Amino acid sequence: MALAAIPAIISLAAAAGSAVAQAKAGDAANAQAEQQALLDGYKRSDDARRAAMAAGAQRTMARQYMNAGVAAAGAGGVSSTSGSTADLIAQSAARGEQNADTIQSNAARAAWGQGIEIEQTRQAGRQARRSGLLTAIGTGASGIGQAVGAYSA
Repeated sequence: MALAAIPAIISLAAAAGSAVAQAKAGDAANAQAEQQALLDGYKRSDDARRAAMAAGAQRTMARQYMNAGVAAAGAGGVSSTSGSTADLIAQSAARGEQNADTIQSNAARAAWGQGIEIEQTRQAGRQARRSGLLTAIGTGASGIGQAVGAYSA
């Protein structure tokens, strides 16, 4: 009778070891996904900061062009506060602001997409963890069935 229990015990031990390994693999995949999501979040923040800097640089460049136009007009003896010179300077300012707004809008769209990717990474990690646990439960149940079969034989 004791000898008949040995295959059952071996079967249970093997199933338990395999189940633990599968659960740990799921946990490891989840942890890796969380780490990746964290890194992606840092990148998203950095990209937003860089976009704000680029928009600011665009505004500065537009102001420089505007000021150069005012200086050139003044050097030529033309009033920069009225007429076509004033219109050109105002258009330069408006284009500069449009370009800065485009930079910020594009960055906002990219950040939204990155946010979606971050959430998908986290979801995949949670799914890997659940899958590991369910596989571990299935392995455990299968091991119990094999152990019962081995003991009955």
